[in-house]
Parts: sequence; C-alpha cells; structure tokens
Amino acid sequence: MKKFLAALALVSMTMVAFTGAASAQATGEMVLTPPGVAEAGEATFGVEVSGFTGGIALFVLPCEFPDSGDMAEFDAGTCDTANLTPMQVGDDGTGEAEVTFDVPEKGLVIIAGDAARTESAVGVVVVGDAAGAEASAAGDSGSDDLAETGVETGMLAVVAGTLVAGGAMVVAASRRFS
Repeated sequence: MKKFLAALALVSMTMVAFTGAASAQATGEMVLTPPGVAEAGEATFGVEVSGFTGGIALFVLPCEFPDSGDMAEFDAGTCDTANLTPMQVGDDGTGEAEVTFDVPEKGLVIIAGDAARTESAVGVVVVGDAAGAEASAAGDSGSDDLAETGVETGMLAVVAGTLVAGGAMVVAASRRFS
C-alpha cells in the first residue's frame, strides 16, 4: 500500500509539474490598411485576418497603448469594449472588415479575437511616424526581438529539478518504510 501511495504521489507531482497555464496566444495574422496615420483623430481601417478556424465569428476591438508605452502593462482597461465590430471568418480561415476608430496620440492596438478568447490576432496603428508605418505595412516591427510566447529553458530546468527531488523523496521514503 505504501508503494502504491508513493507511486500515486509521484504521478500527481508529475502531472502538476507539466500542467501549463492556459492563455490565449495570437493564432492568426492581421493586416491593417493603412498601418499608420499622419495625426491622431478618427480614421477608417481595412482589417484583413488569416490563419483562423474556418467559420468562426470574431470581434474587432480597439485598445490604447498604456500611458507608459510598455506593452507589458497592456490590459483590458485600455480597450474600448463598447466599440466591438463583428467579423465573420470564411471557411478558408480569412476574413475582412472595415472599422472606424478614434486614434489617440500614442497610437492604437487593434485586436481581432473570438468570444472564447482562444484565437486572436493583433495589429498596431502608429501615429505620425512614416518609418513605423512602413515597417508595420511590411509586417516588421523594426526589431529583431521576438515576444516570449513559450516555455523558457529556465522553467524546464526548475520542473526537471522538482521531478528529480520528488523522485528522490519517494525512493527514500519507500526504503525507510519497507
């Protein structure tokens, strides 16, 4: 019975260690036309998406950049949830819509996502920066840095260490009580 409990504890620790946090990652792609505006104010954009599940309904949502300009501080409070625009994705996973939003001085983040928050795409509207507008049109942020979207190797090392320590504890406990 003690060996069974030790094995059950090991299996439970393994399941907990390999369970990841659920979060919506950008799954589709978005192209905005135009990708930038000369000055802040109301502007109309063509939104084209691809890479989504066929037949899904999306909503296009405008969000302001955080005051600090740091996208790590981006949250639902910066989004205008009263200004949702519905978009239907075709069977081929593509869709398009025309939206009109008020673009603030800092710029605008436009998000297209489904109601379940499992599929999404993001586009950025820059204000008054011709180079940034060209980079956005080309799909290049102008930086070689990529977003952290997966498990880091440091986290894998922590998980492996936890599993080894847990296994050693189970083996030591099973020798002591056998």
